[in-house]
Amino acid sequence: KKIAVIDSLSASSGELDQALYIRDLCEQGLDFETVAEMAEAYSHRMKTYFVLETLDTLRKNGRLSGLQAFFATALNIKPVMGAEEGVIIKLDQARGINKALQRMCDIAVKEAGDTSGKRVVICHVNHQERALYVKAELEKRASFKEIVITQAAGVATVYANDGGIILAM
Repeated sequence: KKIAVIDSLSASSGELDQALYIRDLCEQGLDFETVAEMAEAYSHRMKTYFVLETLDTLRKNGRLSGLQAFFATALNIKPVMGAEEGVIIKLDQARGINKALQRMCDIAVKEAGDTSGKRVVICHVNHQERALYVKAELEKRASFKEIVITQAAGVATVYANDGGIILAM
C-alpha cells in the first residue's frame, strides 16, 4: 500500500478542507504520486483563521501573558488569529465576538482573492448558531464554490473551547 503523511499545517477545519481536497483529486482519477504532491502543496496555500470565546487556553499555552488575557477579558477584546506555516499569529482584534467574527471574514475574503472556485470549512465548538453567522457573513462578502460547516471533536475542543470558530480555505 502507498501511504503519504502530509502535515495540514492547520487544525480541525483545515484538516477537513485538506481531506475534501484529496477526495476531489482522487475522484478526478489522478495517480497516487500526483495526489500526494498536490495535497502537500495545498497545505502550504491553505489559510486558517480563528476566533475564540476565551483566551484562557492561549494564556495557559504561553502564547498570551496573564496581564494581556486579563485586559482582553475585562475589555471584551477578541483577537482574530491565523496561522502561517502552522505557527499561530494574531491578525487583528475587535471588541465583542460578533465584530471579531466579522473582521475574521473580512481578512479571509481579502486574502483569498478570487473565491468563486474555493471551498470554505467552518468548524465550531458547540455553537452551531455562531457557525451559521460566520457562513452568512462570508456569503455577504463573496461567492464560494462551497461552504461546509462541521463541529469540532477531540483535542480541537480543548484548544478552541466552547464557542470557538475555526475557518479554513
